Amino acid sequence: MKFCVIGCGAMGGSIAKKLAEKHNVALYDHDSEKAGKLAELIDAQNFESLEKALKDADFVIAAVKPKDIENAAAQMNKHLTEDQIVVSVVGGLTTAGLEKLFGQVLAARAMPNIACAFGKGVVGLAKSDNIPEAAREKIHNALSPLGFIHWIDEEKIPGLTALAGCGPAFAFVIIESMIDAGVAMGLDASLSKQLALQMWEGALTHMKESEKSPSELKWQVTSPGGTTIAGILELEDSSVRSGVINTILASYERALDHE
Repeated sequence: MKFCVIGCGAMGGSIAKKLAEKHNVALYDHDSEKAGKLAELIDAQNFESLEKALKDADFVIAAVKPKDIENAAAQMNKHLTEDQIVVSVVGGLTTAGLEKLFGQVLAARAMPNIACAFGKGVVGLAKSDNIPEAAREKIHNALSPLGFIHWIDEEKIPGLTALAGCGPAFAFVIIESMIDAGVAMGLDASLSKQLALQMWEGALTHMKESEKSPSELKWQVTSPGGTTIAGILELEDSSVRSGVINTILASYERALDHE
């Protein structure tokens, strides 16, 4: 299977990196030097000609910036064929907008997150009556190496964007804070990072393997008058719970503005 990735920024690069492990990947970016470096890193092909990059591609990943998509689509349409499928990861570009830009080919709206580079991403795909079941299955299988695929109603895409798309950044901030706490307690930064990551990995595995709710799991490690409840009290006094909720809702409102 051949993929053509148009736009080699953080998201386009992450997608290309994972897909290149098993597929033929062609890269195109207006910054040819950037695309060339990525191509060398992931063993893909870099093309300075959009026409050559698109040639014989089964899937075309549109990963340009929102401000550039209209011009990019105009250039792509000169060379796209009816049997190619465009998958857009352009933020805020709705299915209706995609159909307007790429009316002559099948186009799907996707919202992936950055962990796609490691096959652990979350990929939201907007349901559309214009995507037949056979094509949906084909898209699903093509993108499955990126991680967890979710076909959802388009009006839920902003929620997925805020929770799963922006979420890694929030997780990194929280983990960074825990590492800083470890340093403050006298642990070196390397050990603090190792402990924090191992703790998160274990906690996530515990939650996935257990049928219990997060609240029930919390009480399993919270003894009366113990060290954990002292920390939980501080979490509540610092409004961490409402802070996390409000953080995600703020991203959700911004995502709605961009629809």
